[in-house]
Amino acid sequence: MMMNKAQFKKIFFITSIFLGLFQIVSAQQIEIAKGHFSKNGETHQILSGSIHYPRIPEAYWKDRLIKAKAMGLNTICTYVFWNIHEETPGVYDFSGRKNVAKFIKIAGDLGLDVIVRPGPYVCAEWDLGGFPAWLLKDPEVKLRSDNPKYMAHVEKYVKRIGEELTPLLRSNGGPITMVQVENEYGCYGSDKVYMKKLTDIFKSSGFDVPLFTCDPPGKDVLEAGTIEELLPVLNFSANPEKQFNGLEEFRKDAPHMVGEFWVGWFTHWGDKVWGDQKESRQKEELE
Repeated sequence: MMMNKAQFKKIFFITSIFLGLFQIVSAQQIEIAKGHFSKNGETHQILSGSIHYPRIPEAYWKDRLIKAKAMGLNTICTYVFWNIHEETPGVYDFSGRKNVAKFIKIAGDLGLDVIVRPGPYVCAEWDLGGFPAWLLKDPEVKLRSDNPKYMAHVEKYVKRIGEELTPLLRSNGGPITMVQVENEYGCYGSDKVYMKKLTDIFKSSGFDVPLFTCDPPGKDVLEAGTIEELLPVLNFSANPEKQFNGLEEFRKDAPHMVGEFWVGWFTHWGDKVWGDQKESRQKEELE
């Protein structure tokens, strides 16, 4: 039976709707359940490794991501470095090795989930923790605080990052499943107003996937570094059972997630001993 043009358009329209709905259903978000993560209604374990896109030539991104997946990872984690994207106030660059959206799309095409850590402060053993140097030109700007001038710059940055990345959120069918707010803030300050306003900026910029913070263990650090509406995640190098027991005391039924498992440490210029960790102990703990 031959279809006329109107019938073909109708079938094509219905098929397009079906495929769109299938994409949304098949890309369900990671959800925070009681004591664990769930994905597509089933308990989900995040097996993540960090690859920072500007630290690797763009031509090698896919190669590195393929190898990460071959290691058994299901998720890639990356910072977003403010100071490479806005070297001059108001002028943004997402070209070449700075094309974070392209990096994330490649990961998604390979079947990897992505966790994004946009800061605004990222540490990462990166100059000024990712802050643009021009922030320091204004003595009235107070970094990592509820300072009006600082927060105005932060809001512009986060919203611009949102333009690049919110289309890639899991809620929009993309690979980004979680987003981090700030970075180890509990080691620096305890301004709840700042953390709340920063969280609101992320939400108003379209980041509607689970938001989290990361801090080293310790009740005081966790109390200082997170707020109730954000998932607290731990960074550490040893004794996971002890650290997660402490997390359970701080926030009962929070999923046990390691934001950073430190397998080594940097060595300062002039140190007589190389910074290191005990590989045998870490291997045992990971197993």
